[in-house]
Amino acid sequence: MLKALAAGNEKFGYGPAVAAARAVSQGLPIKVVALYQTSAPMAVIAFPDTPLQGPKDLEGKRLAISVGETFGDMIHPFTRINNVDLGKIQLIQMDASARTTQFLTRKVDVMSVYLSNELPQIERRAGVKFNVVKVTDFGLKVLGSSMYVSNAFAEQKPDTVKKLLLATAKGYRDAMANPRDAAKIMARHMAVPEQPDVLEQQVEATVVTTNAPPGQPIGWQAEADWRANLELLKETGDIVEVKPLNSYFSNTYLQ
Repeated sequence: MLKALAAGNEKFGYGPAVAAARAVSQGLPIKVVALYQTSAPMAVIAFPDTPLQGPKDLEGKRLAISVGETFGDMIHPFTRINNVDLGKIQLIQMDASARTTQFLTRKVDVMSVYLSNELPQIERRAGVKFNVVKVTDFGLKVLGSSMYVSNAFAEQKPDTVKKLLLATAKGYRDAMANPRDAAKIMARHMAVPEQPDVLEQQVEATVVTTNAPPGQPIGWQAEADWRANLELLKETGDIVEVKPLNSYFSNTYLQ
């Protein structure tokens, strides 16, 4: 998606800001124009009979990872922060669409999830409450959901960017005010039907993590959050150098 934006094949993208940070550091001409999660609500999960209380418990386990999946991309800094021997974790690379099935059929021991969408779905399918380790509880706070735009499009159509962010912020505010009604609206538009209770859990988990700083528009980005994440990426070798902050993000289009 980021490459498609940089090439001008797409205008906007929605995804983790930490991925955009890497892309910009590699020279892609894109920018984050709104940050909806200052901390991605990631976790690793295991079945109740699989010991998982902290990062050290990942050692000796089979962990499913996928290309572009946030936790898989950040496994090196996470293990370094928590003194976990990455060599003792069996990383099993697979297509993103196969991870859940492989986990539910016990082909892998542990998988990463977003608390705001995947966890309610998978627990409903399995009919159990999983052991859950939230990565933010163990030192890995990375910038989460955000809106990307190509630099060229932002310069050519600034009003379009502003309108999209304004509409998106309204949707977030309405969902925060009434999660249950938001879930009902979602249900009417789902291409693949989802259980109402799962949708409600997803909306509630999303609004809890929504970046709505007092006195600022939803999606406002703080320099301190960006500096912390960029330094983490540099320290762990994910990026070689930190560029000027205005290369990565802009609050210009928020209203």
